[in-house]
Amino acid sequence: MPTLDWACDRTDGVTFVELRVTGETGQRVRVESTLEPVWPPRRQGQPAAGWDGTSFEGEIEDGSLVVGYASPAEPSDPPAELQEVSTAEETIDPGDVVRALGPGTPPRDAVPREVGSVADEESGQPKQIASAGGQMEQTATAEQQNHQTASSPEPPDSNEPTPGLPPAVEAYFTAIEQRLAAAEQLSNSETVEQAREAVCSAGGMGAVDGLDEQLQADRARLERLGERQRALTKRLSRTEIPVTHLERLA
Repeated sequence: MPTLDWACDRTDGVTFVELRVTGETGQRVRVESTLEPVWPPRRQGQPAAGWDGTSFEGEIEDGSLVVGYASPAEPSDPPAELQEVSTAEETIDPGDVVRALGPGTPPRDAVPREVGSVADEESGQPKQIASAGGQMEQTATAEQQNHQTASSPEPPDSNEPTPGLPPAVEAYFTAIEQRLAAAEQLSNSETVEQAREAVCSAGGMGAVDGLDEQLQADRARLERLGERQRALTKRLSRTEIPVTHLERLA
């Protein structure tokens, strides 16, 4: 039976957690964080392999598995728990992808009539519309290309660090920017294949649900931060220390 040891370090409003799972080499385990939200290590802007929301799944090598992550939450005892691992291979249900994207059926008027021989409405005689159909297909293709060009999102601005911010605040904003990048990839998916790739990159539908909850929490926190920032800015604008006067009094 694997065992779990941990160490927590609270620095500048961020809790850094290090977990060590000890067990048999080759055994797969899952650890579920009791701290939320979780800021896992990232690779190319995405959570490192093995992460799915607040849980990490991996294989014990050389008798132990070490996992590290951060969270703005206060430390708890324990910061994570061991979970049983299912041996079934995880797959993405296409139905989940469709439900995430919403209805994808085009309007009836947008579907061109089948190219071929149809009956003329007035004479009842067959009428060839192959050339018209070809023209419609070319027009639709051109319109689709124009639509894709027009709707393609502008490249996001580079997220440069803000000079003077404390490391914990900079880390907090960076984590939000990383979550937004993953959410934008999901929201910009226009086909089932794109949605499948975006869901895979996010770590599965469970991770997508967790990302949505985290973004909702981010919105609420940023609104409160904005209110506090505006109040502090107002106080700063009307507060000035009379240094010269105090020097004379001192």
